[in-house]
This record gives sequence, C-alpha cells and structure tokens, in this order.
Amino acid sequence: MPSDLKAPGLKSKPNRDGSRRLYWCARSDLVKAGYRPPTVRLPYGLDDPAGRVLIEAACLRLQAEMLQWSAHRGQPDARFPWVGASGR
Repeated sequence: MPSDLKAPGLKSKPNRDGSRRLYWCARSDLVKAGYRPPTVRLPYGLDDPAGRVLIEAACLRLQAEMLQWSAHRGQPDARFPWVGASGR
C-alpha cells in the first residue's frame, strides 16, 4: 500500500487479471471478540485522486467505529442512554 495514505486497516488482494481489490480489515483480536464486519470491500481505485481521498475517509471511519465498539464492549451505547434501560 502507498505509504502516503492515512488509511488504517487497508489491505489489497490480487485479482486474476493482475488488478487489485481493496479492503478495510478490522483488527483480528477484535474480530475474535465479536466485532463485525471483519472486512469491508472498498470500491475505489488508488489510481484516481478522488478515489484515494474516499479510501482514506472510509478507512478512518471504519477504524473509528471499530475502536468505539472496542471501548464500549458490553456496555449500552452511551449516545443513546435509554438503550438497555429497564422497562424499555
């Protein structure tokens, strides 16, 4: 992967024709702990400047969601205090 990208979790896999598919991959320890989805296919290309921006944005968002899940594992969602409250 290009070193100038700020895209945590970005991985690529080869296609039969030599092109590459891009994926964001969650940390394996968190996948084992139950985090889903473990991978997300990214439909953007590294050769397009706009695609590079979208790759970075998608990876940063997915990474943040994964880390938020990790920080609040087993606890009700703090953004919605009524979730998990008794009587609801």
